[in-house]
Amino acid sequence: MKGKILLVGALPPPVGGTTISFKELVEYFDSDDNYQFFDLNRLRSKSDFLRSVWVLFLMLVRAKVWSFHVSDNAAVRFLPMFWIFSKVLRRKIVYRQFGGEFVSTYNSLLPIQKSFFRYTVLKSDVVYFQTKKMVEFFLGQMPDQNIQWLPTSRKFASENTTFMDNTDSRFHRKVLKVVFAGRLSRLKGVVELINAVRSFSSIELDLYGPVEDDEILRIVDKAGNVYYRGIVDRQQLAEVYAEAAVFALPSYHPGEGYSGAVIEALQYGVPPLVSRWNAFEEMLPQDVAFFVDPKSEKSIVSCLEEVLSNRGLLTQASLNALLYSRQFDLDVVCKKIDQDHKECAA
Repeated sequence: MKGKILLVGALPPPVGGTTISFKELVEYFDSDDNYQFFDLNRLRSKSDFLRSVWVLFLMLVRAKVWSFHVSDNAAVRFLPMFWIFSKVLRRKIVYRQFGGEFVSTYNSLLPIQKSFFRYTVLKSDVVYFQTKKMVEFFLGQMPDQNIQWLPTSRKFASENTTFMDNTDSRFHRKVLKVVFAGRLSRLKGVVELINAVRSFSSIELDLYGPVEDDEILRIVDKAGNVYYRGIVDRQQLAEVYAEAAVFALPSYHPGEGYSGAVIEALQYGVPPLVSRWNAFEEMLPQDVAFFVDPKSEKSIVSCLEEVLSNRGLLTQASLNALLYSRQFDLDVVCKKIDQDHKECAA
């Protein structure tokens, strides 16, 4: 049956880890007639809301497998209803949770809400969590359920392997290039990063991404070696990372999981500088990344000093990053998704 598997999630805009991940999933399966897709952002339109609900209803009725790829709010508020509906229509349901803070979200629920979630959504035919810590936690709640680890993924471009030819030039220049790519928000550790880099004449910092706090741009204007470069798309990543020695994301955002931005840097052989926060230590081994304390300008300075005094650390971490990144290749993750979904549809 054509379109027997329905993928439901939010596409950009806005641009974020969740929407980019779902967009890449849709693009991967777009040519497969077994799949159809629904963008949850269509439900935001007041003028087209009723029509969009009707379209979603018809797609659900026709599909054999419903696959929801959602953030915390949608999982708690809407998925129990869809789970019940799936049982009425005798459909299989797959639930994929984006983000790294869902344990906290779950623990904040009232006892009756927790029970309702456990005995509906967590009893889906397949449940995917982004971190191993979350898998362990929820298997402790529901040990007999099919709860699996499914990390964030990004498409691995063939040209990524050519970056190793540029390793020496990137890591042994007089002025090292550090790159930040993500939402310019204080919770992403941007202010601490800027203030740390300002103390180095031998480092330049390029910032890419949507601005959430205009005050950050005013701080950038006062720094002589920090530059805001605007929003970068995937077609420009090769050019950006060709010059980068370090990717910096000293985030302390409560929802930080397996960061897609970090994965993109790994795929270009750019070692990340990240905070000891949420899933980063689970996601990245010590020989791939440089770790700093959250909310600590002093810790970032110390790390950068070590990198500058021993450029060989960058060379080895870069080689390790490129090899390690293969497990986050979109093709690897989507083949796993495809196998699970088609088993449900059989």
